[in-house]
Amino acid sequence: MAKNSRDSRGKYYAKYISKYTQKNYALIILGSLFLSGVLTGTIIINSAGEQTADFLVDIVKTFVKAKESQSFSEFFVSAAVSPLVFVLLLFVCGFCGVFQPIEAVLVFLRGVGFGAMASVLYSVYSTNAAAYIFVYILPGMLVSTLAMLFCCREALRFSGKVFWGIIGKETEKYPLRIYMARFLMAGIVCVFSAFIDAVLFTMFEKFIILG
Repeated sequence: MAKNSRDSRGKYYAKYISKYTQKNYALIILGSLFLSGVLTGTIIINSAGEQTADFLVDIVKTFVKAKESQSFSEFFVSAAVSPLVFVLLLFVCGFCGVFQPIEAVLVFLRGVGFGAMASVLYSVYSTNAAAYIFVYILPGMLVSTLAMLFCCREALRFSGKVFWGIIGKETEKYPLRIYMARFLMAGIVCVFSAFIDAVLFTMFEKFIILG
C-alpha cells in the first residue's frame, strides 16, 4: 500500500515537472544561458593575464569605494539603472524580426557580468567578499534577472511575430499593448529589486566593510 502511494506520488511529480518544463522551456533555456554566462565570466577572470587582472581589480576597488559612499537614493538609482537598461534593450530588440540572437546574447552578457564581478571581488577581498555579494548584490540581482529572463522570452516571442509577419505568414496574435504591459511590469520589478538592494545596503553598511 505504502509502495503504491509512493509510486503514485512519484508519477504525479514526474508529470508535473514534465508539464512545467514543456510550458516554460524558453525560460529554462534562457536561465541556462545566464548560468553559462556566469561560468564564462568566472573563467575569464581566473584566466586573465596579470595586467588585465590588475586593471579589473582597480575597477572593482573604485566600484566598492563609490558604493560605500553613496546615500540611500544614490544606491537605489545606481542599482536600478543596469537592469532597466537591459530591459529597455530587450524591449527595442523585440520590434525587429531578426534580433533574436542579440536578445539571447544580452542574457548571456548579464551572466558574464555577474560572474566576473563576483570573481574579482573574491580575488581582491577573499572570504570577506562573500557577505558583500550575498547581501548587496545577489538578492536584487536574482529578482532583476528573473524579470530580464521573462522580458527576453517575451521579446523573442514578439520578434518571431514580427518576422513571420514580414514574410507574410500568420502566427499567434500578440497585441502590442500586452507586450508593452508586460515590459512595464518587468520594469517595476527591476525598480523593486533596486529598492531591495538599497534597503539591505542601509541595514548592513556598518557591518559589511571590505578593507
